[in-house]
Amino acid sequence: MSSTLLLRLVGITLITTYFVIVLGGATRVWEAGMSCPDWPKCYGLWWPWPESRVAGGYMVDGTHYQAYQVALEWGHRLLAMLTGYMLLGITVISFLPKYRSFRIWPIAILSCVVLAVQVKLGGVTVWYNNVPWSVALHLGNALIFFAALLWLRRKVALVGQIAVPPSVPTWLKGLFIGFAGLVLLIMMVGATVSSSYAGGICGGLPSCGGMWWPQDNLQQVHMIHRAAALAVFALSIVLMICAKKVAPELRKTAKGLHILVLVQAVFGIITLYSFSHYPSWYQQLSLIHLGWGVFVWMGAVGSLLTLRYGKAGSFHER
Repeated sequence: MSSTLLLRLVGITLITTYFVIVLGGATRVWEAGMSCPDWPKCYGLWWPWPESRVAGGYMVDGTHYQAYQVALEWGHRLLAMLTGYMLLGITVISFLPKYRSFRIWPIAILSCVVLAVQVKLGGVTVWYNNVPWSVALHLGNALIFFAALLWLRRKVALVGQIAVPPSVPTWLKGLFIGFAGLVLLIMMVGATVSSSYAGGICGGLPSCGGMWWPQDNLQQVHMIHRAAALAVFALSIVLMICAKKVAPELRKTAKGLHILVLVQAVFGIITLYSFSHYPSWYQQLSLIHLGWGVFVWMGAVGSLLTLRYGKAGSFHER
């Protein structure tokens, strides 16, 4: 297989992973997480349709689920499985003699390990009835898997190219790493907020019912999410200023991150006010908020890869 075809295969795997994450969010916001009460099958079946095939119907702990909810959860699992098979194929290819010297295989193996953990965490979310901490861990590990695939893609794209890392001060590298860490944190906290139904618990901005640190635990989690969002936004501005002064080659990278964060902040505010002004749109807006958040994470990871390899092998280069 040529490196171009391998690159496309990794790219397709990245795209399916993105939709696995978004479909997982849809499963959560439409309360379909328990619509398939067992795992890996669904009601003991690989194909749980029509409902008449299921003894007792789509009933779980007294709740009757609709066919579309079962389809969301089942489709989420199916797409995840297809992603796993594609990664397995990529891993096998990475051991071929023509690729072995480029050391693609260690990243492929790492991706497989992270995926195995993700599969286990998927089972945990079902076994523990989608308790918020399990949902947060499931999303967090999914983002780490997505990052591993981004790294894998960059390594494949570097086949035949020379990586020239930019000259960047260590402290600025630390800021970019801190930015990525904050993005991961805020998305995990956001998953906790959503899965614990705390999205509208504080009302509007900027305080939480007139308090900056409320006594209620769920309100506190909500405010942590807001504080982390503010920190990410502020740090994106700092990165732009610092890159302009000491690392001009990273100006576009830093500006791109800021734009991504700015758009995400707008989506977050719109989603927040949906609870009081347009509740029928909450699910759709929450999903957009998650989907764009993955783009922010993609940008954060991409900036770290640029620090490591330079522009060689980046998306716009291939």
